[in-house]
Amino acid sequence: MKHLLALAGLLVLVACGGPVPGARPDIVQLAGDRLVVIFTDGVTCRADFRQVPAGRLPDCAHPLDYAVTVEQESHLRALGGLFAPYATITLGDAGGWRGSYRTPDARQGPLGDWSGGR
Repeated sequence: MKHLLALAGLLVLVACGGPVPGARPDIVQLAGDRLVVIFTDGVTCRADFRQVPAGRLPDCAHPLDYAVTVEQESHLRALGGLFAPYATITLGDAGGWRGSYRTPDARQGPLGDWSGGR
């Protein structure tokens, strides 16, 4: 009976869809003036990188620091931010993990190397 209760509790936690410990960035992109980070557990976090080019992802279930260095604006920026600038995005956590991404294509799949600086 104890095992059934424990299993039921675990299933309730999984069904809630909250953040999963150890989740890492899966998709990192710039959209308009926003840095968008989608984690392997589906959590999405955003930051206005034009206003704050470096800081902590605000109101994010996964506390990560970020820094966006725009190297060159898109030649098509006049189209309202439809095209990402050429930039380097650095993410890091308090445990020492660091990841560096380049736009416009900054996707790192769930099987990628998440060892970063560790």
